[in-house]
Order: sequence, then structure tokens, then C-alpha cells
Amino acid sequence: DETPQRLECFDISHSSGEAVVASCVVFDSNGALKSDYRRFNIENITDGDDYAAMEQAVRRRYTRLMKGEGKLPDILLIDGGKGQISTVKTVLTDLGVVGVMVVGVAKGTTRKPGMETLILADQNNKVVPRPQRGALHLIQQIRDEAHRFAITGHKARRDKKRKTSPLQGIPGVGPSRRRDLLKHFGGVVEVKKASVADLMKVSNINKKVALFLLILSVFSSCITNRDLEYIRSNKEVQELKSDLQEYRLQQGDLLSIQISTTTEQQHDFFN
Repeated sequence: DETPQRLECFDISHSSGEAVVASCVVFDSNGALKSDYRRFNIENITDGDDYAAMEQAVRRRYTRLMKGEGKLPDILLIDGGKGQISTVKTVLTDLGVVGVMVVGVAKGTTRKPGMETLILADQNNKVVPRPQRGALHLIQQIRDEAHRFAITGHKARRDKKRKTSPLQGIPGVGPSRRRDLLKHFGGVVEVKKASVADLMKVSNINKKVALFLLILSVFSSCITNRDLEYIRSNKEVQELKSDLQEYRLQQGDLLSIQISTTTEQQHDFFN
């Protein structure tokens, strides 16, 4: 058999489902190819679903490779057992990937280094309980590098998320107003529960800004009929629509605009 020239390895890192990041590291005969490393921020999966995270990362990676945006590896290492391997094989089959050997690196029952077993997907998940020492050492090195690259990406994403306030980036709510809101209500959770009248009790928050805050889905939808009529009739508030649309697009699926509990009323506002 020919000696493999290019290997990739995937790993997943998260904290109880928070800030999930997948890593892909690449090695060739000269060692690590750090310029070819990739990280994937995983979205829209059930917390803690490592299979779904792996599926998303591998699909994104190999969709690009099949478009010619990089080289296919000879061997694809997966930090996991038969379940992970099955997920990956399904993705590669869907994408029409051929010629890539998929190998699972499963930790032994003691989870100690040197006790790993290899699972060969192309040989009906044949288990190799005692790989050759040299081969296992190389695989451990690549697996550990994938783990390092995943966990550093996860920690950076988690820390950034925890340091970012939901109030940041909202048009019309700068540092001064954020401070006033948090000081008055005691925290973001309390701000979310506030009505228009409550919000207007904060210094420097007028009705226009209060309604703007209330419309965004990060805040409560306890809008009264009178407030809704004000939104529809007030020219200044109507002019906020373009800002709200831009903010909604910037936030993607994290936020949706809520004027009231009905889709029809949302449609009336944005159309």
C-alpha cells in the first residue's frame, strides 16, 4: 500500500453545549500544515449533540473541498467511535467523496494515552485494538493537536459571548443608555421584562427609544394596543423600520422582531 501523504483530523469542543466549535487540523509528510487548519462555529443543534456537530463541520469542510477549495486527504481521522464514524461516512457518501479512508480514534475503557483503539470504517468498522506503536504515536499527535485547536477556539468563542451584552449594537442605545438601563433595572433579565412605561422611567430613555427596545425580541412583547397604535401612527417610529431590519439581518437567527404575539402584526409593521 502507498504511504498516506495527507491526513485530516476533526474534534469537537464545548462547555455543556455552549459555544460549540469544531476543529480540522491537517498533516502531511513534513508535519502540521497550520495554514490549512480550519475551525467551524457550530450553530442550530441540540445542546451536547456531538454527532450533529461533527456532521455539520464535516459537511461544511468537504462541500468546499469538493468544489476545489483545497485538497482531499488520504486519511480522515475522527476523534470518536462507531457512532461518529457512521455520521461522517453518511456525509461523505452524500457529497460523493471517494478515496478518503475514515478512521475512528476511540479511547480505551481507561481513557489513558496509548490505550486507544482504531476503527476502520472502510473495513466494516474493523477494530484494531493494538496499533503499531509508531503509527499510534503519530495518530495521537494529530488527535491531540485537533483537540488543542478545538478547545482554544471554543474558549475564545465562549469568553467573547459571555463578555458581550445583548444591549450592545442596538441602534440608539449607546454606552450611556446601557449603563442607565442596567443601573435602573439591575440586569438584562429585568430589562427584558420591562414595559414601555417602565423603560421610560429611566433617565435619557424617551418613548421612541423605549419602543425600539421593546420591539426587539430580546425584550418582552408586553406591548399594549395603545403602544401598537403609537408605533403604527408615529412617523419617527416608522422611520426606525430600516434600522430594525438592518439590525435583524446583522443578528441573523439570534433575534427576530416582535411587535406583538401575532405574525400579522409583525407583517403590518415591516411591510
